[in-house]
Amino acid sequence: MVCFKSYLSEKEFKKIVATALTYTTTLFPEKIKAILYFFYYTGITKEALLKITRKEIEESKRQKKMFLSRTLQKIWKKYYVREPEQTNAFNVSTRNLRTFFFNLNKYSNLPISVNILKNSYLINERRKNESNCW
Repeated sequence: MVCFKSYLSEKEFKKIVATALTYTTTLFPEKIKAILYFFYYTGITKEALLKITRKEIEESKRQKKMFLSRTLQKIWKKYYVREPEQTNAFNVSTRNLRTFFFNLNKYSNLPISVNILKNSYLINERRKNESNCW
């Protein structure tokens, strides 16, 4: 039986982003990074990502309901100015995400899914905090 880790280290996550930027031609780089970093840093589900609007993201930031790291804020701003909102904050569909993750798994040597991404940041932060304890 083969077992896979259910999360990615930060180093593995950055490798996944680099892989996605290398192979993907249907999405532009700012959009790829925005989607991957948004899943990683917010823990949002695929269903919620498909429904969320930019107005809701901005409102959540103001009300401190959603934390966007400095890294994610920079990536978000670059994407935000590049493509106007049409269907949702990221202008993606279920099919777009399914195809994107299918191809990402094909070209990556690490298993990757929305669930692995959304759990990774929290697990890594918890591990950092545990290593600082006695």
